Amino acid sequence: MKGKNVLPDIQPRQQHLIGYQNPVLSVTYSYDGAYVASGASDNTIRIWDVHTGQQVGHPLTGHTFSVLSVAYSPDGAYIASGSYDKTIRMWDAHTGQQVGNPLIGHTDWVLSVAYSPDGAYIASGSKDKTIRIWDAHTGQRAGQPLTGHTASVLSVTYSPDGAYIASGSSDNTIWMWDAYTGQRVGQPVTGHTVSVGHPLTGHTSSVRSVAYSPDGAYIASGSSDNTIRIWDVHTGQQVGRPLTGHTNWVLSVAYSPDGAYIASGSRDYTIQIWNFTLLNDQPLIIHVLTTDGATNLCDVDSGGWVLDQGGNKLIHIPPRVRRRFMFYLEEDTALTLDLRGVKLGKAWYENFKVEGKSD
Repeated sequence: MKGKNVLPDIQPRQQHLIGYQNPVLSVTYSYDGAYVASGASDNTIRIWDVHTGQQVGHPLTGHTFSVLSVAYSPDGAYIASGSYDKTIRMWDAHTGQQVGNPLIGHTDWVLSVAYSPDGAYIASGSKDKTIRIWDAHTGQRAGQPLTGHTASVLSVTYSPDGAYIASGSSDNTIWMWDAYTGQRVGQPVTGHTVSVGHPLTGHTSSVRSVAYSPDGAYIASGSSDNTIRIWDVHTGQQVGRPLTGHTNWVLSVAYSPDGAYIASGSRDYTIQIWNFTLLNDQPLIIHVLTTDGATNLCDVDSGGWVLDQGGNKLIHIPPRVRRRFMFYLEEDTALTLDLRGVKLGKAWYENFKVEGKSD
């Protein structure tokens, strides 16, 4: 049994987009999934065809320093970019031409940009500790800067209905804001021990990424404390325990369109996919994508059953030990189970029923 587990219906697609001689700092998909835009430390944005892996057109040039964040408009017609040069620029995604003048207002690096769901506004987060909102059609600032964070704003995102903005910061908090009035909503969300805003507090280090669930009820946050945390938008409370499994900073988090899964990307060179529907029973890491091309020979389903390649149930992992067992499955080593003396088949089922549960 190889020490990784996957969803059988997820087919990792290995596509190398070659064109940079410098680090790529940000990537984003177009909403139809046909293109990827990337920003890099060579001050350019490039557009790629997802199906062919080929660069589309010439690099988009105009920024005078590294491009830290890129975002497609919902209709795919435009790309917004934020840079070390303290500006936001808008680009025609089809021609590659810059649209209008740079958006100037931040006094330090622009670390994150996001379009509102209707494409009418752009939110930006900066090292100057503020969030600014811009009219995407005119390039003018919409209202005053949103202030409250005490350190760099590393990530901004709109709620699915466009009514709220969530921001994650190096001050280890997540804040929620009314997108129309610019007022803070509730208290910071806290819990990360390295940066996240309510605020939502709990992370023990910087909050690197925030994402709303498709229904707008939850926020997922990834942090330099190597954890992902889930928050109830209405109460500001953390839901369940931190999701642990990454061995380095969590740089990006995203929900699946149906809200059932959370994907997290890390500085440990892995992408992990979590079952969001098991929050009250500690979400399982159900898929680990790595760059080593390892073959995955087992799967753990949502009920905690270890399955072989044919989908046959091998052994059930009780909830009380599931987290520890999954930790060993995450290791990049072969795992052998000595099943001598273990109750399997009907004997296992009868034993399982004694505990008051059945499949």
